[in-house]
This record gives sequence, C-alpha cells and structure tokens, in this order.
Amino acid sequence: MLTRLAKIPPVPLNSSRPLLINKVVFQSTIEATHESPKDNDNDYHKAKPFQEIPKPNSLPLIGSLLTILKNNGYYQRNTHLYFSKLAQKYGPVFRDKIGPLSYVFVYKPEDVAKVFQAEGKYPARGPTLPWLIYRKQRKKAKGLLLAEGKEWRKFRSVTDKKLLKVKDVSAYSDRINNVITDFFIHLDKKRQDDNIDGEVRDLKDSLYKWSFETINTILYNRKLGTFEDPPNPIAEKFYRSVCSMFDKSNDIISLPPYYKYIKTKRWNDYCKIWDTMFETAEQLVDEEYQNLQQSITEDSRKSFDLRRSEEIEFLPYVLLRSELNKDEIVGNIMDLMIGGVDTSANTMLWTLYILGKHPDIQEKLYQEIRSVLKKGEYPDSLSVQKMPYLRGLLKESERMYPIAIATVRILDKDTVLGGYQVPAKTKIFVGYHMMSFDESFHDEPTKIKPERWIRSSSQHRFNPFSHTAFSFGPRMCVGRRIAELEMQLLLARLICEYRLECRNTSKVELAIRIIGSPDSDIRIRQCPSVNKTQRLIQSIVIEMFKPLSKISPVSLAAIRPILLNKVVFQSTAEIKIEKGKGNDDDYRHAKPFQEMPKTDGLPLIGSLPTVLKNNRYYQKNLHLYFAMNAQKYGPVYRDKIGNLSYVFVYKPEDVAKVFQAEGKYPARGPTVPWKIYREQRKKAKGLLFGEGKEWRKFRSVMDKKLLKVKDVAAYSDRMNDVITDFLMHLDKRRQEDNMDGEIKDLKDSLYKWSFENPPNPIAVKFYRSVCLMFDKSNEIRMLPPYYKYIKTKRWNDYCKIWDTMFEIAEQLVDEEYQKLQQSITEDSRKSIDLHHSEEIEFLPYVLLRSELNKDEIVGNIMDLMIGGVDTSANTMLWTLYVLGKHPDIQEKLYQEICSVMKKGEYPNSLSVQKMPYLRGLIKECQRMYPVAIVTARILDKDTVLGGYQVPAKTKAFVGYHMMSFDESFHDEPTKIKPERWIRSSAQHRFNPFSHTAFSFGPRMCVGRRIAELEMQLLISRLIYEFRLDCRNTSEVKLVNRMISSPDSDIRIGFEKRSS
Repeated sequence: MLTRLAKIPPVPLNSSRPLLINKVVFQSTIEATHESPKDNDNDYHKAKPFQEIPKPNSLPLIGSLLTILKNNGYYQRNTHLYFSKLAQKYGPVFRDKIGPLSYVFVYKPEDVAKVFQAEGKYPARGPTLPWLIYRKQRKKAKGLLLAEGKEWRKFRSVTDKKLLKVKDVSAYSDRINNVITDFFIHLDKKRQDDNIDGEVRDLKDSLYKWSFETINTILYNRKLGTFEDPPNPIAEKFYRSVCSMFDKSNDIISLPPYYKYIKTKRWNDYCKIWDTMFETAEQLVDEEYQNLQQSITEDSRKSFDLRRSEEIEFLPYVLLRSELNKDEIVGNIMDLMIGGVDTSANTMLWTLYILGKHPDIQEKLYQEIRSVLKKGEYPDSLSVQKMPYLRGLLKESERMYPIAIATVRILDKDTVLGGYQVPAKTKIFVGYHMMSFDESFHDEPTKIKPERWIRSSSQHRFNPFSHTAFSFGPRMCVGRRIAELEMQLLLARLICEYRLECRNTSKVELAIRIIGSPDSDIRIRQCPSVNKTQRLIQSIVIEMFKPLSKISPVSLAAIRPILLNKVVFQSTAEIKIEKGKGNDDDYRHAKPFQEMPKTDGLPLIGSLPTVLKNNRYYQKNLHLYFAMNAQKYGPVYRDKIGNLSYVFVYKPEDVAKVFQAEGKYPARGPTVPWKIYREQRKKAKGLLFGEGKEWRKFRSVMDKKLLKVKDVAAYSDRMNDVITDFLMHLDKRRQEDNMDGEIKDLKDSLYKWSFENPPNPIAVKFYRSVCLMFDKSNEIRMLPPYYKYIKTKRWNDYCKIWDTMFEIAEQLVDEEYQKLQQSITEDSRKSIDLHHSEEIEFLPYVLLRSELNKDEIVGNIMDLMIGGVDTSANTMLWTLYVLGKHPDIQEKLYQEICSVMKKGEYPNSLSVQKMPYLRGLIKECQRMYPVAIVTARILDKDTVLGGYQVPAKTKAFVGYHMMSFDESFHDEPTKIKPERWIRSSAQHRFNPFSHTAFSFGPRMCVGRRIAELEMQLLISRLIYEFRLDCRNTSEVKLVNRMISSPDSDIRIGFEKRSS
C-alpha cells in the first residue's frame, strides 16, 4: 500500500539470517528461507555467458520502446502481457531494453531465490526516473521510495518501528475503523445521491479516498477530511494531485528522459503537480512540529522512551528521534502519503469484483465473519486472525490481480540465473504476474480459490514465493502490516453490512498505470445484508434527542426502544397557574399599550440594524440585547426586529399572566423562514408549526406514545448500557489523544462517536441537513421576508436543505406504511387495541390511528426530528464545564453519589431521586446557560402586563435568561448553587417559575422526562469514575444560534478515580 512496485519488509533482515517465521494460519512468503548461495566462482564460470541470454529483436538506443508504444501504447497499458509473450517465446529467463531501461526478466522459483540472495546489504531497485529527476531539479530530499544504500537504511531504521511492529500496528485498529465508518457514510450517501439501484458511481474514487484517509490517520493521528462534505481543501488538493501525478507519470515513464535537459510545458505541468504535493506535506509536517514544540519542554523531550514506540504517534516519534532533518522527513512523509493512495484501494476494488462475481465465495466469507464477530462488534487485529478465509481471499485477489506485476532488484554480486552469467549491477525484473499464473506455483491458477492459502487445505500445493504482493526481503513493502490490517477490517465490515452484486456485463481485465488497475470501471451494487428500514425509521425519529449524544452517550441503539417501542414523557406543566384574577376593569384601568416603553427603531425594520451591526454582535448575543433593553426600559417593553414585533417580560407576576392568557390552544408564532418554505412547497405543518385545533389534533395523536410518565423508569438499564460504552470510549480517547487526560475536540468527537456503527447514512444526512438548516435560518430569520416574493440563490439553497430533510422523512414513512400494509390484514387491523399503545411502536401507532393523512404524518415526524437538535448536548457540555471549574461542587456531588450507589452498582430512576444535589446541579446549569433564552406565546385574550394593556394576538417573549439572573427569583444569581433547587434548603427562595429549561404549560417540551433521566444517569456515573478539571484559560460564554451554545470549545481533563 505504501510503496510502489513492491518495496520494503516488515522486519529488517540480513542475508545470513533466515527470514522470520510468522505464526498465522497462512504460510507466508516471509517464511521462505534463502539457503546460503551455492554459486561460487566455478558455478559462475561454468554458466553460459550473459550475451547468450535470449532477447527480443530491438533497435539501438531505444530497444523495444516502439513495440511498447505502438497500437496506441497497447503494451504500455498491458505490460504483463508483453512479459508473458516474451517468456513464451524466449523462456523463463530473457533480457530486454525499453528506452533507457535494460533488464533481465525471471520468474521461476529457483531464479527468484537467487535474485534475493544477491540483493546485498542495501537492496537497490533503481529509481522511477521522472520522480527522481523532479526531486533533483527542485532540490527535494529523497524518501523511502527513491533512496538507496546507507541513506535508505537510515530512513528505514527510523520508520520501521512505527510501521512494522505488530504491537504498534495493532493499536491502529480503532482509528482504521473510524475511517471505515466515515467511508460507509460516504458510500450510503453516494448510493442515495447517485440513485442507480444501489450502485455507487465511480467506486474506485471512493476507495482511493478511504485508503488515503487511513494512511493520514496513522501519519498525523487525524483525518485530513477527505470524506467531509465538502472535502477539506488540503485533503482534496493533495489527493487529486496524487491521482494526477500517477496518470502523468505513466505517460512519460517509458520515454527517454529528455525532461532532464529540456523543460517542456508537459514537464513543467508535471512538476507543478509535485510542487503542490510537497507544499501540502511541508505544511502538515510544520504544523505537527509546532504542536510538538508547544507541548513539550527540553526536559520532557529527554524523558520520552523512544524504545516504547507504541506510546508515541508516528510523526512526533520521527521528529523526536532527531535523526532526519526537516527536508528528509518531508521527503519520507511524501513517499508514505503517495503510497497510501493506489495500492490498497486497487486491491479492495479487485476483491469486491471477485465477491460480486462469486456469490458462493461471498456467502462463505459472510458466514466466517458472523461466526467470529458478535452482533454490533467491530473487527480488530485479533479477531481477523480468526478469519482465515477472509485473509485467504485477499491473498487470492492479490495473486490474480497484482498491484505490481514485477519487482526490481539490482544485483549486488555476479549471479547465475537460468544457467546464464548475470553480472553485478544488472537490473532484474522478478515477474510477479507470471509467478501467479504458473502451475508450478498454483493448482488451477486461473480459478479463484481462497482456500489455497489456508494451511489445513492440504489439497493445495504451496510455494514459499507464491504470495508476492508485498515483495520479498529487507526491502519488502514498509506498509505491509498496515495494508493487510486496513483491508481485512474493511472487508469484514463491508460484507457484514452489504451483499455485493457485480454489474459488469463483460470481463474486467488488468491494465498497467504505474501499478496494476482495472481496465474499466468496476460496477458493484450494494444491497443491505439485512432489512435496514426499521433501523432507519428509528434513527430519524429519535433525531429529536440526537444532539444529546454529542456529549452524552445516547446512541441509536439505546434510544430506539424508548422512542419507537414504549416512548413516554411528561409534557404538561407541573406548575399550577391560578386563573387570572384580572377582569375588564383591571384592563381598562391599565396604561394604554402605546405608552409601554419601546426601543428606538427605524420604520419597517425596527431595531434590526442594532442587532446586525458589528458583525451581528447582538444576533449572536441576544441575551445581552434583551438585558440591555431591560436595563434601559424596565421589566416590560416592546420592540420590533425586522418582521418580528413583540412584548418582552420576565418578572414572575407577568410571566404567570402570559401563561394564564395562552388559551386552550397555546400559540407561539412561527419561525418565518420555516413557515414560508412549507407554504411554498405545500408541506404540512406539524407540532412545531401547528396552531389551534390543528395543533390539538396532532398533539392528541402523539401524546399517548410520547407523554406517558410511568414507563420512563424502565429505560434506565438501556441508558446505562450505552453509558458503559461511552465511558469505555472516553477512557480510550484519553489515552489515544495523549493530552494529559483531555479529549481533543470533545463535543465534535463524541457527537461522531455516538452514531450507529457504522453510522446510519440517512440519519447522518438528515442530522447534517438540520445543523445546516439552523445555521442558515439564523442568518435570515430576522430579515424582512423578501424570500416570500423573490427567490434568490440563497433562498433556493436554503430550500434545498429542507427538501433533503422532507425527502428522507417521506421515504421512511412510505417504507413503514408499505411494511405495515404487508404485515396486517383488515381483520387484524380491527383487532389491534390502540388503547394499549405500549404494545405498538410509534410510527405504526400513528399510521393505525388514521387521524392524520400522510402529509400530516410527515410534517409531524419532521418536527419531532428537528425538535431536539443540540438541546441536551449543550446542557451536558455546560454541566461538565461547571464541574470542571468548581472542584468543591464536584466533590460534594461525588460524596452524594457514593452515599447512594454501592460499589459496582449503576444508578437508575429511583436512585437518582435520592440525589437532590445531582438534580439541582443540572437545573442550575440550565439556569445559568439556558438552551432557549426566551420562549414565545401569542396572547389569547387582552391582558395586563407590568401595568400596561396588552391586546390579544400580541406576541409575548418570556425572558428565561433574564429570569435566571433576577434576584427576585434567585439569591446571588451569578453564583453556582445547586442547593438552591433543594426544597429543604430553606435559605434559598423557591419560585414555581424558576426552572424554565423545558418551558411551561400544555406546550412544554415533549422530551423533558427522557432528557432529565439520561443526564442524571450520565453525570452520576461520570463523576463516580472521573475527576474533571476545566482546561479553558478564559471564560466560556453563551452565544445564540437559534439555540444557545458555548462561544468556544469546552476543554475538560478526565482523571480516572482510583478504585
């Protein structure tokens, strides 16, 4: 994978020592022992002279070049057929000259052994001329691909330990699996986007990205972003440059090196490609060097034990060894990055072709994988050792379709090959492809037989040189172990997920483009191995709670029984509001609405310029905008921002009156861009947008499945299962990131981790669309609704995001409806007791009630999916921040948890009721950092607020954030005091409106109970296992993006508590 034309070994060897014996189920080429050379001066003198070695007729200077290039370069693209033709004509040893390249070709076992006996202490292959000449002209350092002699040995000694030690390579399993997860998301998205019946267009390109991203995670311990949408510019630029470089190299590799002396446009363009690649590699190495300089001192540098290489990442390890200068490091990194693009990708492409063509092999492989892996388990370096058929299949693919059809060695001493004298310094081609199809190596070589590589299959003969994909000896491919592991893991997971069908109607043949590649696109249809419909439905519906998983461990596997089997929430307000005591006299005696203080604003657009000025400062800090106005105008004022007119209140007595006046059908008013989109696209409203009787109809259908209280406690065990996985993941990340207990990119990494494994592609697509929709909505929601009349590109792009979300919701509802139609008859439909809703899953229940049409169901499913984005996740982030900043609070919480939980016991819904400080802490975080800084209600009747008349139909904003910091609600409101929420703490006043995180009344958040329980369980277990310390050196503040979130990354150190 990492080198061209098969290069470098997994262990440095020398000619006097037998090659290593590998204790795996296969006989490996590295088991082949080279006998001490039997040739001596007498043998050499008795052999036929070199000049008698058969050779084709050719021209002076250019040799057989014209033969290679004629017929539109037929033999340049089919060099393996050229070698085969010559071997058939001249025998197993012949010599030839192609342009500047003179060589002797061998492929018989006895001759191959002699070549590797004679390769010497520093095996040499000779350079790829265009690559070497570019580096000389640009004064770039060589790397593992091009270096020879002592220089090569120096490079090799530095890189060997990190790329060839079994222990080091095994440790890469998790990050390789992470890339595979991204690859699967990418594949499933492509299948959906391409819409060609499960086939992925340009599969080769996708596999190239996979292999490229994998090697980058090993070199840099981070993904460069090839699978991001859009791809990271640096990753895309380098990746595309590598592909282009190979194409251009293939065009000129057989030509005389005129470019050494004459710099044509063609050569200059070729060099620019290399320039781009070197610039990228230099940038990445510089970044890592700066990170290293900032993170360690000279003393700590000396304390590193470089002999324990598995504890240090690859690039820091190379930098710390200080044996290579910067140019040499860049040269070697360049070679490793180049090597990671084509080789593994092409082997995987051929393997998929074989599997798609041979369903019997595919089924046998599937059964082997399932016998080793438990449901939901990922393969790793240990489990794939229990899959001999899988490893045999990869070897068989490499035999049938070798990436390098030959490898090269320059003889270090005079040698006899095929009975002929071959002097030292002669370049030898060892014909891999010829060996692969030689019956003296393999029984029935034209047939696909993975079992030929399994030792117990005694019916298959075996030759120690028969697996040649990674070359032989000290210069065997340096990336062999990584390449084998990444292909084994990908194949195991791919076959677990999909059934493959080959769509090619004609045979795909091998073609040469520096390396061996398919001569046409390999077309593979991917069919899910199992019916994923139910899983997809579950994934989408629970998006309403998905953002919690950015920080909490709520994965699809854990939440789906909650939402889609027996979902239960408390939705209506626990706070009892007394009926209004006001009457018509109170209203008439109040001051007129027009006298209510109001902000200074412009006609039509009001305070919009104030909100948008200074790079939208107040749009990002609406809580400060409301606080500024309240300080200036008092506890009740009116304002207009663009198309939005409202009255703002936050005092307890006024808040109570707002909720008294919300009426039978509480209304909030729409988010205008969302409403206009649905109107223009004729999409039904749902729980978010429905008002009046329509909203009540929707709510009555949803309530029984989403609002029951008694069953919530039953979900403790399944939540705890996911928390267990989360804590294991947390502990592992602490060790891998090696940042003294801190987890890099905490919010982002845990969000990505929380997806199903592999992440559900439709859920990922929907979630990303929702995040993008929130960002775009935030940009336009305060502007006048020009988009209602003028459909700009900005608006059209915004609508396309919504289109994607609705298409997914519609697709999943349709699938569930079809499944329901197939599974029940009219008679069985009548027998279903909808009063026992706990026996029926969510979406079938809604469909069976038949009160909503399809469009209304889709509209409500859409709103449920949108409704929970980011809310619980941000609360959890803030809670970790508070705990990390306040070790006294953390210790008090730890003591409470220990007093309730026995050692080894998990918390549940009952035990957390005995932890008032825990519950108070979460409420305190919701007070200090409310996810929604306001809630809205449209008054159903004339009301007096703050002594002013406020007519019906007025929109009132209830200021959650202002309430949180009002001393009439809370003592010392700027201080973190979890005990203020404990009723027994008499020193703290308690107001029924003081906990506002989930709103009030009939329209209170539908997911309150689930959100509270999952946060309580997570925090209790997290604090039981870890001490937290906050690494932020400056205060993290609240910012608004439709909802509120931190203005910078929250950095937390996790220290494992001693048991």
